Amino acid sequence: MARRVKQYPVGTTFEKEYKGEKVKVVATKNGYRYAGKVYDSLQEAVSKITKGKKYPASVFFGIKSTRKAKSNGTELDQGSEVGAALDLNTLIQNEIRDQVREKVAELFRS
Repeated sequence: MARRVKQYPVGTTFEKEYKGEKVKVVATKNGYRYAGKVYDSLQEAVSKITKGKKYPASVFFGIKSTRKAKSNGTELDQGSEVGAALDLNTLIQNEIRDQVREKVAELFRS
């Protein structure tokens, strides 16, 4: 089954400082423009920005979801503190994984 990709309205701008550099992605009619190139998805642009690191685009840009999730019979807005905590947890796990990989690579180079 094909995965549904969120298409933001043309002109939507996503900005963030990443590793000391301000990055900007703009939704266009044909995809997402970053650094003069158009990518098919926002995730593809984020992958280019992060040089292949696995950050979900919503986490990378801090995009809040408007979907509702149920937990113990109670509806939770995934854009709430619970959703933000889950996004932060994913971001931390990705960062720790990347740091561990870098350290292991350093050990093997020495």
